[in-house]
Amino acid sequence: MTGNMFYVCFDCQVGVQTGYNVGYWNQPLRPPKFGITNFKGSYTDGFINCEFTRPSEIAIDDNSVPANINMFRLLKDKYVILLAEGPFRDGRIAKHTIKDSSSEPLVSQKSSSSH
Repeated sequence: MTGNMFYVCFDCQVGVQTGYNVGYWNQPLRPPKFGITNFKGSYTDGFINCEFTRPSEIAIDDNSVPANINMFRLLKDKYVILLAEGPFRDGRIAKHTIKDSSSEPLVSQKSSSSH
């Protein structure tokens, strides 16, 4: 899933991490909560709940990021929502054991500068 930005919620202490995919590998961004504000997370009865706000446009200023995936625009780009379950070790996502995605690419309808 090359060129995708991702947000991972994990249950060790209910946290969130920002990153992007290159091929089948993920690259966490530094700092881990890059672009994330208003984070709230909980773990109750086996369910993780993560809520956060991110800017509608995120530019990744990192020389290791390929030029074609250095800007993510929620209000202009189409995107697919992917939900996955699997191991998270040493700050890295491992191969998903369960996954699902939205059936069609989506475009955000929200017009504010964040969310």
